[in-house]
Amino acid sequence: MKNLLTHKTKTTSKIKQYGIGLLELMLSLTIIAILLVAATRYYQSTQTSRQIEIAMDSIQAVYAATQQYYNDNGSAPKTLQDLKNNAMLPSNFDTFANPWGGKVTASNPSQNELLLTFQTTVPAGACNNIQTKIQANYSPTDVQVTKCPQTDIGDMSICYLCSTTP
Repeated sequence: MKNLLTHKTKTTSKIKQYGIGLLELMLSLTIIAILLVAATRYYQSTQTSRQIEIAMDSIQAVYAATQQYYNDNGSAPKTLQDLKNNAMLPSNFDTFANPWGGKVTASNPSQNELLLTFQTTVPAGACNNIQTKIQANYSPTDVQVTKCPQTDIGDMSICYLCSTTP
């Protein structure tokens, strides 16, 4: 009689398996999905930061041009065209000033103010970020955000020389 403890039985087969298993495939797809989500969030964050930078550059350009126009003429410009006609802003300023793709308009509510409006496309979070940057870098009598969208997207208005007296 054979000793059962020392008897070896052959239970493994020598069949070679090719390819990957279902578990390996699922793990790989999960890792790829996580990387895609992270990359998308990073891209959106970077894009928003860049749009805010472009808007701040536009605000700074209009601020400098408005100050120069006011010093030269004693009043704020009535439109952006006044600034372009005096070569204080580039002639194509309207086309690149709004990084969110909407129109940029200017009005003159009083002789000493210029109201710049980024129309219909500014996200509320970006507007709040721009408002914070303006408050940190400018006096309220020079530049201030007068309108921000409350939810989602909408108009953003920037007032220049708002409290200047003639």
